[in-house]
Amino acid sequence: MPNPTQEDVEWAYLLWNSLADHGKWVLPGVGVYEKTDGRELTLTEIHFSKPSTDEFGNSVFDRHHWVMILADNIGWTINEDVVLARDDDGVLNIPNELVGHVSVCKQQCGAIFRVEEPNPNEVYEMIGDDLKCPCCGEEGSVDERLRGVHVIVDDRAWRVINDRAEEEE
Repeated sequence: MPNPTQEDVEWAYLLWNSLADHGKWVLPGVGVYEKTDGRELTLTEIHFSKPSTDEFGNSVFDRHHWVMILADNIGWTINEDVVLARDDDGVLNIPNELVGHVSVCKQQCGAIFRVEEPNPNEVYEMIGDDLKCPCCGEEGSVDERLRGVHVIVDDRAWRVINDRAEEEE
């Protein structure tokens, strides 16, 4: 892959510095990066669960390496802590009858799950067969009706609870 251009560097600087703590950047063809510290992004999801290359022969890891070079140019650090590797086939399971449904984690960790119509500006997460909460990780904590459904996970309350717990330690 070609090295990042000056335009790429300026764009990354503006985008990454505008991310809130724990804000997410979805990079098509790679995955999801989360802002985990002041000048640090962590790759938390890879959108290919098996080897795959694009029309130029670049793999998801080649594109991730490009992001690392970009980060070096603006004094940022890129880490890897992948919690999900899945194929990004672009198909969302959002049943019409569930649009508008809202529920919370049964463990009361602060996570809120919303079923909304597809929106390219949102990050969707599919609830697995184990009904595991994406925030606290407890199995059986998500409403049964959301099994296999792509939802928007509002984790703001969960982050506040965890930030306060860290401050108390």
